[in-house]
Parts: sequence; C-alpha cells; structure tokens
Amino acid sequence: MAKRASMTSDLLTPKGKAQPAAKVAKAGTPDQRTALTVKLDSARYEQLRRYAFEHRQSHQDVMVAALDALMKE
Repeated sequence: MAKRASMTSDLLTPKGKAQPAAKVAKAGTPDQRTALTVKLDSARYEQLRRYAFEHRQSHQDVMVAALDALMKE
C-alpha cells in the first residue's frame, strides 16, 4: 500500500489567505483561448457557412469579428 502524505500545518492556509500556485495568462492573450459551443438554427448556420466560404474565412474568424463589432457598440 502506498504511503500517504501527512497533513501538516505547512499544507494548510487560513481562510481568505490562499494564493494561486502559478500565474495564469490574462484572458484575451493569444496563448489563452477558451472553447465555446454555439447552437444555431439551420438557417443561421447556412448563412454563416456561406458567408465564411465566400469571404474565405473560418467560422471562428467570422464569429470573432462579429463579436468584436458588437462589443464596440
């Protein structure tokens, strides 16, 4: 049987005093991306597919550009 680590006061941190173990990249940096699923009805999906094809862009590029334009309003 494997030996378990003992619970010592070195492992415990008082409530509200915990610190992250490592730095996390800020959201929006090229290194940090989060996946998102979007459910579209057939008509909207067909419009997206056609637009992306005609403009030689990926679905993601079209959606990101549309979201950026919406957020600038």
